[in-house]
Amino acid sequence: MQFLLELFADLLLCFEDLKFSKKERRTRKLREIKGLPPGPIKMVPSAYYRICVGAVVVVFIIILFVLKVRYHDPAKAKEALSDIEELLAAEYTYSGVYPEKLTAVIRNNPLRANIHIDFWDNEYFYEPLNGGKGYLLICKGKDGVLNTEDDLKRAQN
Repeated sequence: MQFLLELFADLLLCFEDLKFSKKERRTRKLREIKGLPPGPIKMVPSAYYRICVGAVVVVFIIILFVLKVRYHDPAKAKEALSDIEELLAAEYTYSGVYPEKLTAVIRNNPLRANIHIDFWDNEYFYEPLNGGKGYLLICKGKDGVLNTEDDLKRAQN
C-alpha cells in the first residue's frame, strides 16, 4: 500500500514538473519573440518539495538530538533514583520485604514498564540485602560500567 502511495506521489510530482516545463518554454519563446533577455533560471516544483522535506527532516533530527541531550541529564537520573526508592519503600510497606528483582515494582503499570532502565539505556544494578530487609541500587551512569566514578548509588539497610 505504501509503495502505491509513493508511486502516486511521484507521478503527481512528474505531472507538476511537466506542466512547469511547458509553461517555462512558452515564457522563454515569448521573451525571445519580444526581444527581452532570458528570465531567471527556475527550479522545477519537485525540487522545491524535496528541499522542503529535507529541511523538515533536518529540523526533526535536531529536535530529537536536543531532547536526547536533555533526557540524559544526571540530575534527572538522581530524580529517577529517588522515584524508584519511593516505589521500593511502598513495596516494603506492602509486603515487609524488598523485592527480589527491580521489575517487581512495575505491577502491570505501563507507566513503570521501563523503570529498570536508566537514562543511558543501561539496566540499574539492584540487589536485595539481608534477606530482603535492605537493598543496593546503582545507576551505572553514562559509561554503563559498574563501580566507576559516575555511578549513582543508593542503599537501604
